[in-house]
Amino acid sequence: MFMNRIISLWFCFLFLTCISVSAQELKVDKVTLLETDNEAETNPRYDANGEICALLKVYVNDLSGLQFASGFVIDKEKIIYKGGYYTVYVADGLRRIILRHDDYLPATINFKKDFQTLIEGGKTYRVDVSTVGMVTKTTQTVAFNMIPREGSILINGEKHLVSEGMLQLELKPGNYSYMASADYSQTKEGTFTITDEDISEVREIPLMLKPIMANVNFTCNVPTAKLYINNSDKGEPGMKSLPMGKHRIRVKAEDWKDYSQEIIIDRTEGQELVVTMQPKSVVSITVKVNGTSTPFLYIDNKEVKGWKNGEAFQVRTGRHLITVTNGDLYNASTKEKTVRVVPNMETIEFSF
Repeated sequence: MFMNRIISLWFCFLFLTCISVSAQELKVDKVTLLETDNEAETNPRYDANGEICALLKVYVNDLSGLQFASGFVIDKEKIIYKGGYYTVYVADGLRRIILRHDDYLPATINFKKDFQTLIEGGKTYRVDVSTVGMVTKTTQTVAFNMIPREGSILINGEKHLVSEGMLQLELKPGNYSYMASADYSQTKEGTFTITDEDISEVREIPLMLKPIMANVNFTCNVPTAKLYINNSDKGEPGMKSLPMGKHRIRVKAEDWKDYSQEIIIDRTEGQELVVTMQPKSVVSITVKVNGTSTPFLYIDNKEVKGWKNGEAFQVRTGRHLITVTNGDLYNASTKEKTVRVVPNMETIEFSF
């Protein structure tokens, strides 16, 4: 009796440790840029930002019902299978997409890592997919998608590096804990369990790490200046709360040269940036108006007092709106040009 119980337990152990899933598999063979195919431009679709999409032509023999999992896929309901391939529009910058089908194990395409291909809007690509006979799978594909795009994830005590926002692993059934980290970001922890039933599916774990905020004091020698951080208007310089890390700043003010700099915020308090702007140069330009004897001249919608037709006057360098009127009270007419004023430029002429 005792020996029978040992034998039963041994067979049970073998069964539990050898659990697997047998199924047919999808296999991505090749990704090719179709340089002479301009369908992405002649029959375009656009993403939520109004940017033109790339087109993937996914070739697979006699297999309808293929699904494409990615937040970059546009108009999933309009994907069609015709002539041996699927037409899939995706947003510019797509790096990874998962192919799924009810009768096959899924396949993941890592365009840059596996095929050295960057997906660009307005271009068309061919993706060749084949089906493989019965294969045995004992692990689950786990895909971590992380922002920031560079960092690391500690999984059950083992460190894995994240590159371009992605980490994909094959993990056996069991319990897992993870801790994601990145420079200038708060860590994020979590747990998940893989069961035998999960093996045939791809598990996606999104990780959005919260930035560590910092107080930075911006000062400027021009009180009326406007501060822009990463192209976002932040108003006048002063104390600003920003995520730690790298930022592009730009400071603008009328009659002053634009100031721009890339900064790294590496501490939460006590960081200060002093901006010293330089005035634009003043140069002489000449405006000549033909066809009227009493024209009026305006620079950036401000009248140039005392100006005489064809005479030079002083103005700061940079882009300006130049407007002239014919001075006729009964048959008024206006013309304008936007010009970039530089030293030694030619006469600017208008004709009525």
